[in-house]
Amino acid sequence: MTEQEWAECTDWQAMKNLLARWPGFRRRMLLWAAGCRCGWAGLDADERAAVEALEQAEGSPAYEDIMTAGFALKRADGAYLCQLARDIYGPRAFRPPTRPPRELRKKGGLVHRFALAGYNDRLLPSGHLDPQLLSVLADALEEAGAAGELVEHLREPGPHVRGCHVIDLLLNKEAR
Repeated sequence: MTEQEWAECTDWQAMKNLLARWPGFRRRMLLWAAGCRCGWAGLDADERAAVEALEQAEGSPAYEDIMTAGFALKRADGAYLCQLARDIYGPRAFRPPTRPPRELRKKGGLVHRFALAGYNDRLLPSGHLDPQLLSVLADALEEAGAAGELVEHLREPGPHVRGCHVIDLLLNKEAR
């Protein structure tokens, strides 16, 4: 798959085959959780609890939660899952991600605080990141001279979810 094909792919099976070769257990779990949230109303109490556990575990969820969410994920729309995968993984399979300058990732700085708020303050039950907050973050990045690719991604209509590759870069979560 080329980067252009990746950007346009709506075939979840093809996307899933590509993702299976990429490292990143945390990203995979966050993708599963976001995918399950698209059918939140149809999830039972155990499935909802499993999705929330995946989101909170940050890479070390219980096996039972992984399995429960995995079964719930099978009901998710494939084209939507492809959109989520692009948000979470970004272009990293084709080229290294554009890293924001170190000073923008400094813990406690303005950009870091906006990124952390975006990560934590989601719209529920969809789990989407707040587009207004992402717009403010994009403006702050632009004013600080960050790469246009990062700013453009945050301004895209989304969906943007926990694990968004730009937010992860800003919060130094990309290596997990």
